[in-house]
Amino acid sequence: DKKAVVNGGDVVIIAARSGMGKTTLSQNIFSHIAQYEEGTAVYFSIEMSTKDLTARLYADKSNITMKKAFTGKDLSNDDWDGIMEGAKLSQQLDFRIDDRSQITIGQMRSMLNKTKQETGKISAVFVDYLQLITPSNPNDMRERQVSLISAGLKAIAKDFDCPVFALSQLNRSLESRPN
Repeated sequence: DKKAVVNGGDVVIIAARSGMGKTTLSQNIFSHIAQYEEGTAVYFSIEMSTKDLTARLYADKSNITMKKAFTGKDLSNDDWDGIMEGAKLSQQLDFRIDDRSQITIGQMRSMLNKTKQETGKISAVFVDYLQLITPSNPNDMRERQVSLISAGLKAIAKDFDCPVFALSQLNRSLESRPN
C-alpha cells in the first residue's frame, strides 16, 4: 500500500548532523509523494540549487549512484539509458522547487498560494533547512526566531492541509564531548 502515514497539518522535523543524509531522505519522500499523492509537492531548497536537486532526482529514478550521476565517470550505456528513463519519469512528477537562498515564511506562503491557484492542491512542503529560513525580525534572539519560524511552518501545514517536512541541522558541539 502506497498510502501516506503523515497527515495534512503535520510538521515532521528531520534532524541530524551535517552529511548524515537528511537531504537524500527528504528527496526520497518528496519523490514518492510527487509520484503517488494528489497535488503538487513543493521543495524549498535554501542551500542547494534546483539543478543539483533535479540531478539527484534523476539519479534516484534511474537507479544509479549519486557519485556516478555527479561525476559522469564510469557510466555504461545501461547507465545512460537509466538516466534518460529517470529524466522521463521525473518530468511526469507533479512538483515545484524554489531554490532562493534567502526566503521568509511569508514568501513561502506566497509561492504556495500561487502554486495552489495554478494546480489546485499542495500535497506536501519540504524545507531544506529550517535554520536558513530568513527570520521576519533579524533582531530577535535566535531562539525566538526559530520558534516563530516553526510556528509559521505549522500554520502552513494547517492552512494548506498538507504535511510539512523541515530539515534541521544539529549542533556539532556534541562531537567535542569526551564521552
